[in-house]
Amino acid sequence: MFKNFFLLAFVFLTTFFTSISFSQAPSSCFEIESLLVDGCDGANEGKNEMVIFQNGPNSMNVSDLRIDGAGATGVIQTSKWPNISNDFLGFCTDATATTKLDALNLAITQCGFLKEPTNGVLPAGAHVLIMTSTDFTAIPTYFENLSDTLYVIFQCAGNTSGHFTNFGASSERTFVITNTSTNCADTVIYDRGLLEQVDGVLGGEDGGSVGFSWSGTPNYFNNGCQAPLVPSSVTFQAPASICSGEFIDIVAVVDGSYSTLVWSGGNGSFSSTSNDSIRYTPTVTETGLITLNLKAFDPCGNMKIDEDVTFTIQTTVPIVITPIGSTSLCLGDSLKLVATGSLNYLWSTTESNDTILVKPVSDSTFSVIGSNGGCPTIDSIQVFVQFCDTTIIIIDSIPFALELPNIFTPNGDSINDFFVPIKFGGLKNINFTILNRWGVIMYESTNQIIKWDGNSQDGKEAYDGVYFYKMNFTEPIGGDKEIHGFLHLERK
Repeated sequence: MFKNFFLLAFVFLTTFFTSISFSQAPSSCFEIESLLVDGCDGANEGKNEMVIFQNGPNSMNVSDLRIDGAGATGVIQTSKWPNISNDFLGFCTDATATTKLDALNLAITQCGFLKEPTNGVLPAGAHVLIMTSTDFTAIPTYFENLSDTLYVIFQCAGNTSGHFTNFGASSERTFVITNTSTNCADTVIYDRGLLEQVDGVLGGEDGGSVGFSWSGTPNYFNNGCQAPLVPSSVTFQAPASICSGEFIDIVAVVDGSYSTLVWSGGNGSFSSTSNDSIRYTPTVTETGLITLNLKAFDPCGNMKIDEDVTFTIQTTVPIVITPIGSTSLCLGDSLKLVATGSLNYLWSTTESNDTILVKPVSDSTFSVIGSNGGCPTIDSIQVFVQFCDTTIIIIDSIPFALELPNIFTPNGDSINDFFVPIKFGGLKNINFTILNRWGVIMYESTNQIIKWDGNSQDGKEAYDGVYFYKMNFTEPIGGDKEIHGFLHLERK
């Protein structure tokens, strides 16, 4: 329909696509995404090579951009292309280039659009195409599958030979774009010996291209005589397994532009079904291998990615503490506690045997965490202490109080939402730390206020489960002391 009314279409598309944002923009500067190293149109190859990059969070003036490059020596030369016989000639435009751009827009079969920046300003987050000459050849296939908006800028005419180095013996080439007003730059390196033909075999053929992740990792491909639009792909950052009762955070790193993401699968709930970073909370009945699916659609509605991510929910084997005798003791008596159900144990007393002997001086709770190499489990038992005769036994005359809970429920109901001491006073030089089962510090306090809200130090909700605490302090009379223990976080 647009092709029949192209004069009106250009006005409409220019307005419409300016307002669309696609994949996430770089957090600073800009990122080089692809190079068309081996251009088309035979002897005119040097006029038809291309570079695609994405601008960062700030608008940028085209006149501030400079190209630098390095040949086989690896020594970067200012205002040189990787083929250092070619100088960078600056950016220009003219009526002929604009007319050719209009012709390419008419050949687009998808919903993409090519436009020149207004007053030479590249908007924040814009995808930008560099053509190596205003005197390029308007080959219709260049952009026929474009589903993005590309801001097009042209190097001034004058160079006729290739700006890069085509297929040959293995040798690296370096390409740099610099913003001279901010000194911000991005650098990519490719090996000409890894360039591909259309059939994927190494070799020299028109269309030889290199895509780059934002970390600079190259990906070699050949789309033929088309713009070097990086094929869409996704990698997932997520743990391979979680324990029953935990949630999982997944980050989808998408290469290539997209308009919409859609997550699905599992029986649990997603924090979002349309973001690249999500949290999935399984149901209580989900165990074993779980498969989630991510689909990505371009602005035209075409599905570009359909990939699964899998992880395993490990079940836990309960462990049990059995007292050998009564849990109600007379002051001065001891009690044997036996843990069963696991291969490895760690008690709140810091002992690691399956059996321990305790001699509490007041009502106390003893906990043990067990693991068979998978998910840990915990059990606790309370032991009560009482005076059984009229003799007063002085256990400790030091005037301080310390009692810590072994469970709290930070679920927002205003009941037991914080881990705080039950009794606390008379202590000095406090150093209190809570760690997860991998030894990662979740909370620290070096003053009289101990109040953990159940979040990690970067503000994320901690998993339900068992945590280890340790506390160093000085008693009122000056003696240094250290205690250890376990606590249980439960949001239900």
